[in-house]
Amino acid sequence: MKVAVLLPDGSRADLDIAGTGSEVIVHRGDVKADVRVLSQSGGELVFEIEGRVHHARVAAVPDGWSVQLRGRETRFREASSGHAGGDGSSARAEPVLRATLPGRVLRVLVATGAAVRAGDTLLVIEAMKMENPVEAPADGTVETLLVAEGEMVQVGQDLVSLDYGPRPPPEASS
Repeated sequence: MKVAVLLPDGSRADLDIAGTGSEVIVHRGDVKADVRVLSQSGGELVFEIEGRVHHARVAAVPDGWSVQLRGRETRFREASSGHAGGDGSSARAEPVLRATLPGRVLRVLVATGAAVRAGDTLLVIEAMKMENPVEAPADGTVETLLVAEGEMVQVGQDLVSLDYGPRPPPEASS
């Protein structure tokens, strides 16, 4: 099955999905991922890619799907066949990152006011003796830390809020 989705940054991803049941192969261009669904209950999805287990929450929303994974929410919608790029309507990442699984905040790696880049690890949640990083979905500034090290968190709990406004220029090194 061929699926075209609009990603949060407004870009289009063309996916080719094959398989049934718990074994699925996803192709995006030359990149191939073998996905094995380990469990699915309600909106909870546990799956494995290349030996790494992921926990996600999936929910239908009016314009597609909301997927919470690694502390960030991404919204996907099927792109119309004639749509070549983003229209900006979904180009902004969600400002509040939420817990995708219950656990204990093991480490907080940023402070309020810190500039972060997409993919930076903001904090780490320990669940079932595994460390789960919560990453910045886009460049921005930490607006508010809503949890502290050692705190227990529940699924959907707010962890950190980010401001994706203009970044100040980097400081010159001496």
